[in-house]
Amino acid sequence: MEPVFSVEDRPWVPGSLPGSSGVAFKLDLIAGRDGYSAELMRIAAGGSAPTHTDAQNHAFYVLEGSGEVTIGKRTWPLGLGSICMIPRGARHSVRSLGPGPLVFLVIYDPPRSRSH
Repeated sequence: MEPVFSVEDRPWVPGSLPGSSGVAFKLDLIAGRDGYSAELMRIAAGGSAPTHTDAQNHAFYVLEGSGEVTIGKRTWPLGLGSICMIPRGARHSVRSLGPGPLVFLVIYDPPRSRSH
């Protein structure tokens, strides 16, 4: 991978988590690192990623739109500039609530690599 590239050159790949709606990713934007990896996630207006767990700690940084994240039994609003930290193994879900898509950078620790 080149050290400088445009995210716009990467395709959106539909999410495959059962029960999700309107979810897509730009995969492996930062990959092959010892401590972390990153990808973009987009959830269409009214879409969601259902309750699930992941093997990695991860953090969201919201770039566009509005929505909400539920971690365990508590729900928080998400908007431009929000940062959300989800510990590995925590049950969580994300919903887009605005008129447009919710777009956020996802950083994984340890790294997560998926085929695109």
